[in-house]
Amino acid sequence: MQNNSNNEQFQSVKRFLDDPEVTVSFPFFPENGNMDNIPSPSFLFLHYHHMLEIGYCDKGSGIFNVENKVIPFQAECISIILPEQFHSAQSNVNDLSHWKFLYISLDKLFVFPRDSHRLDEIRAKWQNYFLPSIISKSEDPIMYALTKMIIEEARSRKKHFLDVIAPSLMTLLEIHFRHGKKNLEQEQNKLNAFHKIENAFNYININYSKEITIKELSDMCFLSEASFRRHFHDFAKCSPYEYINSVRLNRAAVALLDPERKILDISQSVGFTTLSSFNRAFLKYFKKTPRDYRKEHSNNNNENE
Repeated sequence: MQNNSNNEQFQSVKRFLDDPEVTVSFPFFPENGNMDNIPSPSFLFLHYHHMLEIGYCDKGSGIFNVENKVIPFQAECISIILPEQFHSAQSNVNDLSHWKFLYISLDKLFVFPRDSHRLDEIRAKWQNYFLPSIISKSEDPIMYALTKMIIEEARSRKKHFLDVIAPSLMTLLEIHFRHGKKNLEQEQNKLNAFHKIENAFNYININYSKEITIKELSDMCFLSEASFRRHFHDFAKCSPYEYINSVRLNRAAVALLDPERKILDISQSVGFTTLSSFNRAFLKYFKKTPRDYRKEHSNNNNENE
C-alpha cells in the first residue's frame, strides 16, 4: 500500500522490505495504530514484504497492481495480499480511495501448535490456488466484515484482542479459498512427484525411528540422490531430512500426552540419539520444550474433563 508523498513512500518501502520488528504480544504493523492510507494517483513502484497484508476501502476507487495483474477496485472492498507478492495501489485522480490496512506476522500470531499446523496447511494451499487479491463487499459481505473487525481490533487493542483476531483471521483465509481456482497443473505436478517418491515416503512413516539415509531412500525409488531430493521437495515442500524430522517430532508430541512415559524414552523411541538433540529440535519446531508442551496439553485435558 502507498502513502501520500514520494518521501513517505520510499521510506515505507525500505521499512516493509526489511520487515518491521513485531512481537508475539502485538504481531502487527503499524504499531502506532495509524492504519489510514490514501494511495497516490501516480504509479510509483511495486513492493513486497514477508507479512500478510489485509485492508478495506470505504471510499473512492482505483487500481491494484499485484504481480502481473492490474485489478480495478471501488469502495467498498477488501484486499488480501499474500506474503512476498509484489504489489502497489493507485487512486483514481478524481476519486481518491481511503484504505485502512494491517500487516500481520503469521508466525508471531499463530504460535500454538494446533494453530501453526493449520497455518502450514493454508500456506500449502496457497501454492495450489489462484486467489483474488480484491473482493468487493457485495461479493462477500462476511469477508468484508471480518477484515474490518480484525483491523479495528488491532487498532483498539481491547482486552483479549489477540484471542478475537486469531480465529477470525483463520476463518477469513479459509473463506478466501472459496473465491479461488485450483492450480490444476501444479496439482498434477505434485501428484507426479509423489508417485516417484512414494516408496520412500511410506518407508519414512513406518521406519522413522531408525537411521535413514538419502542413499537408501533414493535407491528404493530408483532415482539418483539429486533427482530424489528434487522430486521429494516438489511434493513435500521440504527436504527429506526436514520431513523425517517433522514425522519424529509429531510422533513425539503425541507420545508426550501420556504422562507416564519418560521424555528420554520418547526421544529414543522416535529416533533421536540424545535427549539434548531432541530437546533442541522440539523447541525449534514447536516453539516450546517437551516438558512445557506436556504441561500445557495436560492442563487443556483437565479443563475439558
